Order: sequence, then structure tokens, then C-alpha cells
Amino acid sequence: IKRMCSLTPPDCAIITTVGLAHLERFGSQETIYKAKSELAQAVPQEGILVVNGDNEYTRRMAVEYRKNTTLIYGMDPTRGHLDSFMHDIQYTENGTSFKIRWQEKEYEGFTNLLGKPMLENVLGAFTMACAVGVPADVALAVIRNAKAESNRLELEKVQIGMMAHTNGTKPREGNIIRLNDAYNSNPVGFQAALEVLKSMPGDRKILVTPGMIELGEKQFHENKEAARQAASICDMVLVIGDTNKDALLDGLKEGGLSPENFKEFAHMKDALKYLATEFCSSGDVVLIENDLPDLYEAVVKF
Repeated sequence: IKRMCSLTPPDCAIITTVGLAHLERFGSQETIYKAKSELAQAVPQEGILVVNGDNEYTRRMAVEYRKNTTLIYGMDPTRGHLDSFMHDIQYTENGTSFKIRWQEKEYEGFTNLLGKPMLENVLGAFTMACAVGVPADVALAVIRNAKAESNRLELEKVQIGMMAHTNGTKPREGNIIRLNDAYNSNPVGFQAALEVLKSMPGDRKILVTPGMIELGEKQFHENKEAARQAASICDMVLVIGDTNKDALLDGLKEGGLSPENFKEFAHMKDALKYLATEFCSSGDVVLIENDLPDLYEAVVKF
């Protein structure tokens, strides 16, 4: 980050989080903090620093690397002062409605994006836009038209048979809501995706996941905790692969999900085929959380 900032020195910066996503390689959150704080340090004193106040590490950056204009955004006012505050968040199958309190005024907004991490990014972008002179209403209009990146908690209304390659097998009929969060996963994102799944209108809630990776010594605990939360939300959970199988199954059992309501599959394609041809009915909501490539679990041979 320091090197990139030396090539293109920033006048302003948004720092969204210091999480666990890179823990396996960095070793500790403190080391991740040091790396990400290189961006805050690169902003000149007369520049603008915008940080997420819901994360203790980014809030700490606002103190340690304070600029003439330092703004804190968030959804949890109990953690301390917030310059911009998002609240009254409502998830629907069409997107998310919300309110933002900014400079003693309240604004109503809407976005196609889903989940707390994405909404925090929306709020961070809104805060920075306003700080550099964009009218709040203009910023909200842009946010309304923002589209989700592919495979990042992307909401899709699809025919059941579109979930898998059935190789000639006749698919079940009907439409479902698919929440495609297959790109990557971390503890905060997993929890946010489960919250969206829970809030969606639907007959049954279904989770398909191989769990999370690159969490170092916390990997078993975090996967078990995510599965425990899923057990209280989901009608069916499909566990993929062996990497996190034991942790996920432990969490599902501890969370009280009956054995008939979770299944194991070696590969994602097999799980999706099962949903498309045997399990799903019209009105179901399916969350695909992470998609470890088969190569990650394969035995490499030459």
C-alpha cells in the first residue's frame, strides 16, 4: 500500500475495515492494521480521511492518523461519534432501503446492493462524496443505480433448473431467489449474508457452503460459529468438501439443526444439481456462500 501511494499520492482515502480475511498470511489483526494504515499515513494533513466507525481498528486510525478533515461513518452509534449514520435498513428481493443522517439532515435512500459490508461501503462512498462537494441527493441517485458485482451477494431470480448442469436430467419447475456470494467469504461477510437470507421472503431458506479459508488458527472456530448461526436460520444446509467439514457439521449440530436438514457433497456442482433436480421448490431462497475451487482440495499430481 505504501508503494502504491508513493506512485499515486492520495489527497483523500476511505478505509473500510481491518478484518480477518488475510489473517493466515499476516499472522494477526495488528499486522493487518499496520499494513492498511499505510494508506492513512499517505494522506496529507490537509487531505480527507474517511473511516468506518463500526470497526475498532479503523476507528483507531481516525485517532492515530487524524487529518484536518477526518470523518467517521457507521451503523452503530454506541461505538462513538459518527459523522454519517445509516439506519432503518430494510432488505427486500428488489434491494435495500435505508436512511442516512448527515450534517443534521436525514436522507432516504435505496440501493440494489445487499448485506452490511456492502452497505457500509455505500455509506463510506456517500460520506466521501459529500466531503469533496457532491450534493447528498446526487450521491444518493448514483447509489440507487449501483449494481452488485458478480458473485458478491448478488440477488438473482432464477428458474430452479438454471442452478446446475443436469446432463439431461429433467429439472424441477418453479422460480427461486438465489443469493450468489460465491466470490469469497470472511466471518463478517458470512454473517451479513445470513442476515440477508433470514430477511428475504421465501418458503424455505437454504445455505450451500464449503466454509471460509485463510483464517489461520481461527478457521475452525469461525466456521463452527457461522454454521451455528446458520442452524437457526436455514431449513437445509449443504456442506461442500472436506476443508471445513468438521467445523461446519459441529456448528450445525450445536445450533440444533436436525441431521435430516443438512447434507454433505464433495463438489459444489453436485450440491447444485441436487437442489435443482431433487430438493428446491418454487419460492425457496438459496444462499451460495463461497466457492472453493476443486483445485484447493485436490491432491496435486505430476
